[in-house]
Amino acid sequence: MKGSVPVLGYILVDSAADAETARTAILPLARKYPSKIQFGSAVGLTFERLVDEMLVKKWPVFILHELATNLKYHLDPSTPWEGGNLDVDEIAAFVDRFYAGALEPVMKSEPIPETQDSALIKVVGLTYKDIVLDDGKDVFVEYYIEECGPCHVIAPLLVKFAEANAAHERGSKLVTVATMNLEENDAMDSNIRGFPNIKLYRAGKKSEPVSYNCEQGHGLSKWAKFLKDNGTHGVDLGL
Repeated sequence: MKGSVPVLGYILVDSAADAETARTAILPLARKYPSKIQFGSAVGLTFERLVDEMLVKKWPVFILHELATNLKYHLDPSTPWEGGNLDVDEIAAFVDRFYAGALEPVMKSEPIPETQDSALIKVVGLTYKDIVLDDGKDVFVEYYIEECGPCHVIAPLLVKFAEANAAHERGSKLVTVATMNLEENDAMDSNIRGFPNIKLYRAGKKSEPVSYNCEQGHGLSKWAKFLKDNGTHGVDLGL
C-alpha cells in the first residue's frame, strides 16, 4: 500500500498451495499492467484484517482496491476456482470494466440519515462523495472510532464548532463541519491513521486534504485558525 502503484489486485484463496498456483496463473496479467496494478494472492483464513478491510464475505474472490479513493471492487468467480486455477480471462475482463468505469464499488456504510439533527453533519459511506467531496466547499471532517477516549472528549466541542460555522454568514455557505465513524463506514481516503483524526478537504483541491496536527491540542480557536489558514475560502469564524 505504500508503493507507487495506484491499484492493488488481491486474490484470496483457500490454501498456500492455491495461492502459489494463483500467482503463477496471474503473471501474464500482472505483466500487462506493471505500473497500474500490483497483483498478489493470499490465503483468506490467515489474513483476517485484510478480509475485514476488503469487506470479504467468502472466497475465492478477486478484489481491486483503488488506493486513492479506498474503493473496493469484488469479482466472485462465475465458475469455481478449484486448486487456485483462476479464470484469468474473467479477471482480465473485470479489470477492463474497472478502467471503463463500469463497476460498482463494495462499500461499508451505515444507513443514510433521514435528517441531520445537528449542525455537525454525520457522514456515512454512502454520502461521503456528496458531502466530503463537494468541490464547492471546504469540508472539515473528524474521523473517530468508538474505542477512542479523546474522540468522546472533543465531541461536544465539535458540535459547538459546527454551530458557530452554521451561524456564520460565509461559513454556512462555504464550509461543512462533519464527523464520521470509521468503524462503521468506508471513507474515500485510505490515508487515515490515529484517532481522533481531523482533515480539511479543500474546495477545488479534494485530492490534497490537509491534516490537523492533533499534538497541538484541540479547541474552537485552534480549529478556526486551521480552517482559515488552510481552507480555499479562507473563512474566519472569529473564534
